[in-house]
Amino acid sequence: MKLCDKKDCTGCFACKQVCPKNAITISVDNMGFCYPEIDDIKCVNCGKCHSVCHVCSKITSSTETKKIYRYKGPEKVRLESSSGGFFTLIASFLLSKGYHVVGVVFDEDYYGAHYEITDSFDRIKLMRKSKYIEAKLNDVYKDSKKILQNGGKILFTGIPCHIAGFLKYLNGKYSNQIVTLDLLCFGNGSSYLYKCSLAKFVENNQKNGVVEKVDFRHKPFCEGSHTVMDILIGKELYSMPANSFPYYYGYVNRLVFRNSCYKCIYNKINRITDFTIGDVPGDHDPLGENLVLCNSQKSLDIIQCIQSFSESGAFILADDKLVGAIREKLSCKRIEPPLYSRIAKQKDVNLVIAKYLKANNKKGVAFLFRKICLKVKRIFTK
Repeated sequence: MKLCDKKDCTGCFACKQVCPKNAITISVDNMGFCYPEIDDIKCVNCGKCHSVCHVCSKITSSTETKKIYRYKGPEKVRLESSSGGFFTLIASFLLSKGYHVVGVVFDEDYYGAHYEITDSFDRIKLMRKSKYIEAKLNDVYKDSKKILQNGGKILFTGIPCHIAGFLKYLNGKYSNQIVTLDLLCFGNGSSYLYKCSLAKFVENNQKNGVVEKVDFRHKPFCEGSHTVMDILIGKELYSMPANSFPYYYGYVNRLVFRNSCYKCIYNKINRITDFTIGDVPGDHDPLGENLVLCNSQKSLDIIQCIQSFSESGAFILADDKLVGAIREKLSCKRIEPPLYSRIAKQKDVNLVIAKYLKANNKKGVAFLFRKICLKVKRIFTK
């Protein structure tokens, strides 16, 4: 049996979760990305891994976006979110209707991230905020399917390729029991390079310190962009220009992604999910604003119901200019940076961080000045 080419694999591992003989093992490359490999001795050539692979057997039920909204949630929610707070709104609404929610949370030590299923609003809070690293799926497909088999309902949120893996794993079943929400994904970054960058940062600032929090997009100083990063070690908070953290520098410059990200088959206006969310292009609101793409009749029905939900926030239908900007963004071809092949071949992670993910301090002075101005503004507007 043959799986998809390594360069096309998105790491959803639906193949591993569906294999009845445990014949699929995991190999790890120099950047820490995991890939499936078939054990020919255990394999019985049943073909399940091939049929469940969303690369080998593409999803054909994608539809063009029906409506696009701008969304701003309540101020308190937006302060605790990376953007406009739509995830909190829809997760809370569907939790109230008896749904479980699948989303990404940081590992307890903040050195990684993983998908989990919950029916608790307290865990929903941990799913807020961007985690710009590859999240481990573990057995989330299997566990979600068990809930669906027992008559439960699920809101599955994540990056497009991981949701594609989930839909293929379900084999077209349970469509009336699931709502899917994907992100306008920039790329799936190496959790290994992130982990090494964070460990180096801790070593340089507080040896043996314990990381209590990582925030890739601090508010209210982010000004709607990837500007400020916070790392809390013990009781010491370190705020910095995002580009000064090696991994983040690699992320925004597209140097630390899976190979498949550079030819993403889901970066288009036709979506495979009910909802797609992202940032409003050119948004300068310091608290953020969501772009909400409604891609199915189900999503339109939910929006209609959700607007009467308590503290639902404000929905504004996108104008033609914004719709055009989104279409243009989703039609842009992604190009692999020239440095990527060198990084991918390098076995010494410390050399990669020191040589290729150099901290960019050029924006440091401007960052500090902007931060001071915003603090002064907040003081005088209270």
